[in-house]
Amino acid sequence: MIGQVSVRASAPPTGRVRLAGQVVALSELRAQPSRHSELFAQARETVGHAECLCHPVGHRLVIRLRAGRFHLACWPGEGDRHAPECWFFRTPAGLSGRPGYGPEAITEGPEGVRIRVDAQLTVTVSPHDQLTAARPRSPGRSRRAMSHLGLLHYLWEHAGLHLHGPDTSRRWTDCHAALQMAAAEIELARTPLAEVLHVVAPYRPEHAAAHNAEFDTFSARLGTHSTGDGEGAVRRRGLVLAELRELSETRYGWRILLRHQRTPFYLSTSAWDGLRRAHPHVLAEQLPEGARQVLLLVVDRTDAGNLTVVDGAAMLTTRGYLPADSSYEVRMADHLIAAGRRVLKPLRYDSHNDIFPDFVLLDTDPPTFVELWGVPGRTAYEARRKAKHEHVAATQNPSLDWEITGPLPSAAR
Repeated sequence: MIGQVSVRASAPPTGRVRLAGQVVALSELRAQPSRHSELFAQARETVGHAECLCHPVGHRLVIRLRAGRFHLACWPGEGDRHAPECWFFRTPAGLSGRPGYGPEAITEGPEGVRIRVDAQLTVTVSPHDQLTAARPRSPGRSRRAMSHLGLLHYLWEHAGLHLHGPDTSRRWTDCHAALQMAAAEIELARTPLAEVLHVVAPYRPEHAAAHNAEFDTFSARLGTHSTGDGEGAVRRRGLVLAELRELSETRYGWRILLRHQRTPFYLSTSAWDGLRRAHPHVLAEQLPEGARQVLLLVVDRTDAGNLTVVDGAAMLTTRGYLPADSSYEVRMADHLIAAGRRVLKPLRYDSHNDIFPDFVLLDTDPPTFVELWGVPGRTAYEARRKAKHEHVAATQNPSLDWEITGPLPSAAR
């Protein structure tokens, strides 16, 4: 059966694609997906790929068919060749922590992406075993598996949410659609990520019942399930991706409420302390106006049916869900976006020691590096500052600097 065509949905797509010799607007593909199914099937069968026309010389695009639907994706290793404003643009290697993984951690091919994470979500256990959180790994030049923060960054980058254009007003509705599309291309340990990841859907009264039923189905798969042979059980955990709404202390630990989600999640004091130590800038008590806290939670279900958080990662973002590493970066990002700039946020993944600019402006040639400078005086900070200055000088990119003790600089082009 010939399926339908779908493209990423975080914003109305622009640009053109060549399919089997015919040029089609991406906006038309999104508005009338079934109309072009035959054309996609022909291009996939005869040419083997589509072409993005963001440059005069077209760049190859992968055509994938999953669950009866056609998907367009960047050709592996060629995403940074697209124009910065292109729907299929991907961050160059020097502006992302993604190259810090070895081939065991990420495998990309025409059929999709396979990722290895630090901890398994499904394990066969004996009646007395307990599933524990993944142990932190020391940073290195080539990691063999992703942490949960690395997976969160990969999803955000793969969905194009680390980019913010001058004409984009981004809501959780847009993020939800883009993240689901990104997850559809990924496998964790040969399991489709979409089977173990629940991206909380935006609340709409007319869709509330369906979304609640979807979440109930997801949560019912969690917890301990007998193997039926009397020898043990299968313990399943899942991933929940959403924005934090409220955190409150309870008699036994902490209670988390997520935006657009009615069901609470519980975590022990030790689990909360671990998350807070790992992400102090994200889970700070005082955040700038409009800042958001995005969580990727590893969740389990108790025998009583409560959902517990056993591990996870947190990410600070602007009002429009552009990632930021501090409250000062939130202020700068909002400042740049309000000035109509096209902004990219380099995501670190698990590359703790690599040097990246705080932001990159893609509307200049060459791109402009944006750097925020903190209060001087500490030896470690001064060494880091010197290394960043040397890095910017070596790239010969122009820079826009902000000493955070002073006023914000002009962001006009």
